[in-house]
Amino acid sequence: MTNTFEYLYLRYKEKFIYNHGQAKFNTIEEKVCDSVRIERLFSKSIQQRTDPSQADFGVAIQTTTYFILAGSDTSAMAEFIAVHFWNDTVNCHYHLCSEHTLYFKGESILKKWGKFYESFK
Repeated sequence: MTNTFEYLYLRYKEKFIYNHGQAKFNTIEEKVCDSVRIERLFSKSIQQRTDPSQADFGVAIQTTTYFILAGSDTSAMAEFIAVHFWNDTVNCHYHLCSEHTLYFKGESILKKWGKFYESFK
């Protein structure tokens, strides 16, 4: 199904790995999953029983040292990984947002970084 967050994530991930390599993806994933700012965002989400906005994910990524000067491809991938990680670790237990809302978070990431139409050519 093409209107799910997982579809957007996997499609962008596939294109990213094709263009930048698996090693770069692995590094980004490691940096996101080990980020103190992402950990704080997840804790806040649990405490407040709300889903972080796409902007919240963006701020957490863009204020992480590794991503401050990163290009748009890397930043978009990092935000996708953060939302995916949050969905797998927080949302799956607390059900704070629907698949529909997750899809719009993914769509918003693509639009923010100018990747929406490029990702689906």
